[in-house]
Amino acid sequence: FKARLVLVGRTRLPPRGEWQAYDRLHGYDAVRRATSVIRRLEAKGAEVLYLTGDVTNPQDMEEVAEKALAQFGAINGVFHAAGMVDDDLMQSKTEERIERVLAPKALGTTVLDAAFEKVALDFVILFSSTSTDTAPAGQADYVAANAYLNAYAESCAHRTDRRTVAVH
Repeated sequence: FKARLVLVGRTRLPPRGEWQAYDRLHGYDAVRRATSVIRRLEAKGAEVLYLTGDVTNPQDMEEVAEKALAQFGAINGVFHAAGMVDDDLMQSKTEERIERVLAPKALGTTVLDAAFEKVALDFVILFSSTSTDTAPAGQADYVAANAYLNAYAESCAHRTDRRTVAVH
């Protein structure tokens, strides 16, 4: 489809000119996984802009929106796929561990909403989880984070300027 994609992650990638050398010198880690995906997408005709940022950081996401618009002129949609699982019984979890699970989905959605509020989007896709239906033991915080995404998508049903969908 010759898609123009902006991929955002917390992993810092070396400059493109150093990717082959990095591959030779390192095992299959997060950097190699990311550069491999980018290369495969580009081989299929996509134009990829990779930006480093934390979805829970408003300044990072505002910069992502600005850079994406500067590079491509328009943004048609946002896919929010950040998330973290930390299986354990609630009585064993600390507040910090629970917040680490909730933050990418719940706070991240709020941050993305603010960063892209004035951008004309066709859609926002939120990657929820079937855990909201199955409620696996040890994932109460993860279930809550995904339930938030489902509720957020429902709360946007009235919008006529974009479609917001939670996929689980």
